Amino acid sequence: MIRHTILFKAKQGISKQAADAACADFIALKNKLSGIITLIGGECDLHEGKGGNIFTHAFSIDFKNKDAMDLFLSDPVTHPAKEGIVNIAAGGYEGLIGFDLEY
Repeated sequence: MIRHTILFKAKQGISKQAADAACADFIALKNKLSGIITLIGGECDLHEGKGGNIFTHAFSIDFKNKDAMDLFLSDPVTHPAKEGIVNIAAGGYEGLIGFDLEY
């Protein structure tokens, strides 16, 4: 199993409604592709005293295997939802932090 984690800070001026809509569209991807075990995320709070206001949103996706993750990263069905997240992220695509844990 592979856990893919994404962290980002929303742009200043993005409404809560716009951020919530982008997050909901992204979470809906769990029903559009096989190989996704779980996909959770949205607005997050950092633990007190840990990192200040570095990140405002996070997603965690558990994939069955690398093939499932590769499909998620490349399938065109995911592109509109991923673009929605890029559009609300401070710095756009460059403002996203992502990492994978395999276990």
